[in-house]
Amino acid sequence: MRTADLEKVQRRRMLPAGFTQRSQRGEHEMLIAPSLRGTLRTAPLPLRVIDAVPGLAGLTAYLGGIGIRPERAPEFARRGRPADSAGLSETASSG
Repeated sequence: MRTADLEKVQRRRMLPAGFTQRSQRGEHEMLIAPSLRGTLRTAPLPLRVIDAVPGLAGLTAYLGGIGIRPERAPEFARRGRPADSAGLSETASSG
């Protein structure tokens, strides 16, 4: 792989990585740190809004789990099926 290829990947991933890191920092500042200090008395406003508005919980779950720019490994980097299960469905259906 060339340096130019790596730079291209880095540029493509900069925004999603920054978004994820900022989100995690916000969660820490708004929820985790106050909990650890013992000063959290009620759920922070953004969490109450997410709970009150249908669909927002699913959206935030998607953004947290998948991100704002989903990536798939290129074909050459994907694992194939395990050898012991590759012919399993064929054997089961023919017997």
